[in-house]
Amino acid sequence: MASNRSRIAAFAEDCLDSYQEYSILDDICTVIEYDDSQHQGLTYTGVGKRITLPKTVFADQDRDTIGIESDIGKAAFAGERNFLLETIRQNAIAGAIDEYSMASLDQDDIVDIVDEHRFQHLFVPRQHGSDADGVERLCRTMHSYVDTGNLYLDTGDTSVRVHIVPAGSAMPDNRAYLLNHDKITTVQQRKRSADDPDEMELLDEYRDIGAGERLMLYVGDDPEGEAGYDFFYRVVLSEPAIEQHGAASVRVPV
Repeated sequence: MASNRSRIAAFAEDCLDSYQEYSILDDICTVIEYDDSQHQGLTYTGVGKRITLPKTVFADQDRDTIGIESDIGKAAFAGERNFLLETIRQNAIAGAIDEYSMASLDQDDIVDIVDEHRFQHLFVPRQHGSDADGVERLCRTMHSYVDTGNLYLDTGDTSVRVHIVPAGSAMPDNRAYLLNHDKITTVQQRKRSADDPDEMELLDEYRDIGAGERLMLYVGDDPEGEAGYDFFYRVVLSEPAIEQHGAASVRVPV
């Protein structure tokens, strides 16, 4: 069991490294670490998933989990991004944030909005079919450049990072979103400050693994049998607080 613990701890560390590599949460909003004396009254949402892995994976000397850690990091990143975008979408529907409409995809209109409110990020949904379809054309036809693998729009005085998000549950309608990192705030819990997940029998010997981390990894026995470990990974965030001009919705033609 001791050898399994060390390998599971290494697995958890690799998952955390992957999450930190992919996560953009600190880039797109202000993240505050949870403080029990200040943040108890907030509403929190856990974003994650349960998976089962064979115990033999961790009993073997050469742990063969290549790719799983990366998948978990990507999934956690996508979950927290989608959670933030859905919050902004609901604010747009409620009329709580500015909304702009464009008769055509025009660079000058975007520049005017960005210059007025100092937005640093633009999220657009990737459309199915040709790359020229829908709002993705917004970042294909405007002046842009690539730096360290990221796409930016050059708006003159500043640059706006473009995030192209798969269409669907993350961005279900024909909206693009502009964000100001300094005016969107969320509180992120650590494993040690969060309640244990419901409907999961945790193994006591693994409870302290990653206790202070933002990506929480819980370990239990597979409820379907004794051959596997039941893993649950998640991030826990408060409902984002959006200040005036912290985000804007942009309706553009298809």
